[in-house]
Amino acid sequence: MTVEMINTYDLVAVGGITIDHIFIVNTLPSKNIASRILAYSRSFGGRAPNVAINLRKLGLGTAIISVAGNDFKSSGYMDYLGKLGIPSKGIVINSSKATTQVYIFTDKTGENYTFVNVGSEEIDGTIITNNRSLWGMIIKKAKILHISSGNPKLNVELAFMYKKYRQNGLISFDVGNDVFYHNANYLHKILSLSDFIFMNNEEYIYLIKQLNLENIYQIITKYLPIKCVGIIKRNRSIDLYIPTDELILRTQALKPSLLMDFTGTSDAFVSGILYGYLTSRSWKESVAIAQILIKNVGNHIGAHINCIAPKLELAQELNNIEVIKYG
Repeated sequence: MTVEMINTYDLVAVGGITIDHIFIVNTLPSKNIASRILAYSRSFGGRAPNVAINLRKLGLGTAIISVAGNDFKSSGYMDYLGKLGIPSKGIVINSSKATTQVYIFTDKTGENYTFVNVGSEEIDGTIITNNRSLWGMIIKKAKILHISSGNPKLNVELAFMYKKYRQNGLISFDVGNDVFYHNANYLHKILSLSDFIFMNNEEYIYLIKQLNLENIYQIITKYLPIKCVGIIKRNRSIDLYIPTDELILRTQALKPSLLMDFTGTSDAFVSGILYGYLTSRSWKESVAIAQILIKNVGNHIGAHINCIAPKLELAQELNNIEVIKYG
């Protein structure tokens, strides 16, 4: 499958490719104290690629722009994408580095320690310069350009390029845990171009501090017009803010016992909202889909929904969504 054969992608995801080493542990130990490993999985990941993979499994057309390491093929990641029908042409190989490795240690309540061996995500300007034309050709075919983590310089450049190519195109920005290493100038540029903004609670707290804001409503006001701002809480409940209707759609907390692994549940939340939007669902239905995907990802170890096109039974989830008026 070549770029030229595709007229339109529902979503092109921009962000770091990772290989996740996920450990479910009995407890998160204090320094110098051991804990038992209850389960382990080596999985393919990356916040932006996770969204592209989930949407592809739900039947939409997606592509990925990223920089992988010299082990991208031997790791099995390239074949995994190929079997799903996701083209690898936008994934450039950094021949001097291995693919970014992420080590996640999570207890049964969802608390975790995460360690990252950055690897292939450490890219220089030469890689961007050499692939600017290729990546531009891919993103101009996207209905939604989804950006999360990865390289700030690349993210900003592609976001501006996309808006130049498609003035009515939509940008989705998942703030991501890289936010703790990003400056206010970068965040402001990306948010100013974004139509959808997603984050978890810790990222939200850091974001408003970096931008010298006080609350979520100041984010909404500062970066209007935006279609929605979504926050996923530690308990995996969702708050989705809809500025045009001045509404908050809020789900109930999920019991930790319902989730085997929390890895990828934030990306499942993003996937659900964007899938709902791309398939012309209501915002309330989109939130219900997001909650279903969170449960689907959480019921096994790994970051992706665990079957092709999981049955979306919305009725019960719709009844559990609270609609709150603000403003």
